[in-house]
Amino acid sequence: MNMRTNKSDKKEIEKRMENLLSFENNAELEDFDEIVFHLRVMNEIKDLLKKKNWNKKKLAEELGTSQSYISQLFSANKLINTKLIGKLERLLNVRFTIKIEELSEEAALIQKESSSFKPGRIETSVARQLKKPARARIKKTVPKSH
Repeated sequence: MNMRTNKSDKKEIEKRMENLLSFENNAELEDFDEIVFHLRVMNEIKDLLKKKNWNKKKLAEELGTSQSYISQLFSANKLINTKLIGKLERLLNVRFTIKIEELSEEAALIQKESSSFKPGRIETSVARQLKKPARARIKKTVPKSH
């Protein structure tokens, strides 16, 4: 296998990467926003578990659920719901709060542009969590190895 990539291959890869997260409609964009929000919540939970010296297995045991379900939550294959948040509050003796912050003018402009379905850059882990229609599109854009 040749590990070198010529300039035309690099340009093609860059072009495909730019189109990776273009959204075809509002539903896809809303699905993406839902996953990003979910991952922010799960990141807070991960930090809390670390402070308490708990792992995912311990959390699953304490919640009376499977370790698989907890893993699915952390990978965003399943999304957290308010009932589970309530259980976590009681179990971990914490209170989840919601803080609404106004976006800066620059952030609001970026958000407005992204809602026009223009490509954007985000973390790879978030890209993997897109719903199936978008995932199928992504697979078509990634070039096969030679």
